[in-house]
Amino acid sequence: MTAPQHKRKSNIGVCHYHLCRKRTKVYRCKYCGEFFCYEHLKAKPPGLPRFEGTSHQDKLFMEEWQKPGGHPCMPFLSHWEAENERKEQQYSQALDKLIKSKPIQFEKEERHEPKYGDKHLKNQHILGKYKELKYVIVGLAILFIIYLFLNFGRINLFFGNALNCTDGTFYNHCSKDKPLYCFNGTLIKNSTICGCPEDYRAKGDDCELIPRCSDRTVYGECSVSKPLYCLNGVLIKKASLCGCPLNEVAQGDNCVSKYETGPIEQTFSYVVKGNSDSIKFTVYAGLKNYLAGISRYYYCDPTCPSDRELELRFLDQNEQNKYLKNLVDIIKSKTSNLDEQARIAISLVQKIPYDWEGFKTNNLNNRYPYEVLYDKKGVCAEKARLLAYILREMGFGVVLFDYKTENHMAVGIKCPSQYSYKSSGFCFIEAAAPSIITYSEGDYVGVGKLSSTPDILIISDGLSFDSVSEEYNDAQEWKRLNELSKSSNGYLDSYNYYKWQTLVNKYGIELTEQ
Repeated sequence: MTAPQHKRKSNIGVCHYHLCRKRTKVYRCKYCGEFFCYEHLKAKPPGLPRFEGTSHQDKLFMEEWQKPGGHPCMPFLSHWEAENERKEQQYSQALDKLIKSKPIQFEKEERHEPKYGDKHLKNQHILGKYKELKYVIVGLAILFIIYLFLNFGRINLFFGNALNCTDGTFYNHCSKDKPLYCFNGTLIKNSTICGCPEDYRAKGDDCELIPRCSDRTVYGECSVSKPLYCLNGVLIKKASLCGCPLNEVAQGDNCVSKYETGPIEQTFSYVVKGNSDSIKFTVYAGLKNYLAGISRYYYCDPTCPSDRELELRFLDQNEQNKYLKNLVDIIKSKTSNLDEQARIAISLVQKIPYDWEGFKTNNLNNRYPYEVLYDKKGVCAEKARLLAYILREMGFGVVLFDYKTENHMAVGIKCPSQYSYKSSGFCFIEAAAPSIITYSEGDYVGVGKLSSTPDILIISDGLSFDSVSEEYNDAQEWKRLNELSKSSNGYLDSYNYYKWQTLVNKYGIELTEQ
């Protein structure tokens, strides 16, 4: 007898019984866990029919096998064997109890030969004979039952192996080697039921290797590295479909930094020792707009940042660094002499036009160094920061001279003490307009000469500009010529005028107000 089957929550599916396979409502077998239609839900012990078997076990097996419906269930076998073993024990216990019980006592009767015609006595005699025979039959039946159960065994190894495929997979079960399925002792491919190995996908009942590009992106899909797309094994750029990484925007199917939108090529001229040249440099509206949107306010939490910290905030801005360093590299490519590189940088920044409109209207944006390059203009502090940045990247020692009284800012570059500004160890550089290094006697609009002592804001320690003696001597000569011109109401004789014009040409000095 099989254990009663319990109805489970049904679903529409395919009956797993190999001779059925129809699509209908299916129920889970409580023993093997597979799904079957209602007709094949009942679990039966598995094995081949025992037509020639004579044992009691073979008869019980054939009784189960001949019952209609159901499915062979390997996990049910142990339950079925246990149930029959339990019944065997019950019969054994009953027999033991019978054997140990007291024998039946029959009352001894006086036997009389029935007389002919005495019907009542004849019936009593027959009844006694029948009772004796009944006890004999019951005893023989008990002995026969004991014999049957002693010959009851489990399914032998032959039948057990007959229920497996060659790799040991049970009937109607998936092999560990997907997508193989054990069907009537034969391994077949069935990816619908058994699925596919990792990195494979179903193709009909078989599995095929998932085609991928070199970075393991599946054909026809976007890579994790945007904007790459896997096209027939080749990674191509396809920003229109795959998008772009953070801080980048699509241009066609390519991605560019959002800071590199709106490119403009600017030309920056410079003069070194009377030789004029220029540098072409591409600037981007995307980065300029980003920098313009950064708040210029600062907070005291709990203490206010120092003036040096405020200036370093403009020089150390991360997004502009990559592009400013490109300019530094271009300047370095002009010459391998470090002092000559510094002269190019100083003249280049000095010749960027001064923002007279912003100065006169007091509409100043406090530009970042990169904004000065994009706008191609700036006031003293803005241009001083740009020059300080470039000289610092070249490896020189740099300071900012901050004149709070005159509201002016200039740059200092490390140099021999005898040429330095007020024995500070740094030579004075005017960044607002073309001027000779170390010359600090200029007249400024609304201010005149710089008479106050500036705060010295250290930007970097580094190399010394040791060849400054030439500029220092020229600056002293420039000072003498300017004083001579003032004393003679702007008039210079031909000799001094020639020397003055020579210095103007040598340093690209522009005759405009500062």
